[in-house]
Amino acid sequence: MSRPYHHHALEQLQVLYESNLDSLEILETLEIELNLRATKASVALQDRILKQLDKLTQSGDSRSPPSVPSPIALPPAATVAPPKLATTTAATAWSATPPAVAEPAATMALQDAERILGVRNDAPWATVESARFTKVAPSSPDALAGLKKTEAAKRVADAKAANAAYLTLLSLRCLVF
Repeated sequence: MSRPYHHHALEQLQVLYESNLDSLEILETLEIELNLRATKASVALQDRILKQLDKLTQSGDSRSPPSVPSPIALPPAATVAPPKLATTTAATAWSATPPAVAEPAATMALQDAERILGVRNDAPWATVESARFTKVAPSSPDALAGLKKTEAAKRVADAKAANAAYLTLLSLRCLVF
């Protein structure tokens, strides 16, 4: 089911209704949209639209409905800022400390990438993906639970190196634009 007005606020739908009182197509589309909304205001607007549709169909209006709404300036849809997340001093302190292990370089030599993943550049891509998964899996949150910080940091660093090697092979195969 197509819902061309699902991103519109109720005020915008009211403006569309008022500017297209004789358009069966637009009124029917608005009625379908409002049928999926449950606020009192949307139900009231839907009732007004249904009455207008009844008037149009009873009067035998033979005019063909316009295929697009009449050009009107609609106010932009209201945007809501995402809620701010509460930060604790522990979370702030954790993010402010530098990582214990250095990040792998963004660009890596082909030989290093092949060595880290244990595959050759000309290996089938499924083999490269499987090798990456095997190297990255030990750094999943479940696998890191209960480990000492140094061991967990080593596993995360190994996973980052595997991801960098994977991206190197990916870029060499011209799959990244």
